[in-house]
Amino acid sequence: MEKLVLYVIEFVVAAVLSYIFQKIFVVDKYKKDLEKNKINKDNKRSKTPQELVLFLNMTGLKEKDIDVFRTLKLLIIVNSIDIGIIILLTNITRSIILKLLIAVIAVLFVLIISYRLLAFIYKKKENKKNV
Repeated sequence: MEKLVLYVIEFVVAAVLSYIFQKIFVVDKYKKDLEKNKINKDNKRSKTPQELVLFLNMTGLKEKDIDVFRTLKLLIIVNSIDIGIIILLTNITRSIILKLLIAVIAVLFVLIISYRLLAFIYKKKENKKNV
């Protein structure tokens, strides 16, 4: 029982810290760049956060069809939960090599699954708007 509580605390701390860092260094930085007009319409795509670019490429959605800041906030929440899950999965074993192997595989699968699930939700909402 103690180990379960420790895992839950570890998951929550990892997710919260990850959310705070991503909020500061991704969303707030992008918002400041937009406010300072450092991003003009010609090079907007190159300054778009990589999380959003990856999500748009994986899902086939267009940047003009979504609310960018709302989507970024959802993506950093999803990424934070993903990081917590990956940390939990890697702490199952004591071997460093096995932890690295689990982490690489888990990052790929968890990221793909979570982004696909978020894309499914977006497309479902998009279909409701179009009907």
